[in-house]
Amino acid sequence: MEKFLKNIAKNIFRELGPCHLENVYQRAFMVELDEKQMPYSHEVNIPVYYKKNIVGVIRADIIIDFFVRLFCNINGIAFQANHTYV
Repeated sequence: MEKFLKNIAKNIFRELGPCHLENVYQRAFMVELDEKQMPYSHEVNIPVYYKKNIVGVIRADIIIDFFVRLFCNINGIAFQANHTYV
């Protein structure tokens, strides 16, 4: 699954190129997922626990089968950080 998602991201970046805002890449990723009929959620709040207490919340841009894809924009270059959410 991870390789499949990385290929989607590479294809998007190859077609769109650099210098777009984060939301452009995020929407393109959702277009790809819709075309492939892969269920996903977007803009999901995920609690952060410490010793069974919620100490904060992070927002995942896209969740695919418990695979969280957080999109960041670092110096104008799209960057994806992968985290597993169970």
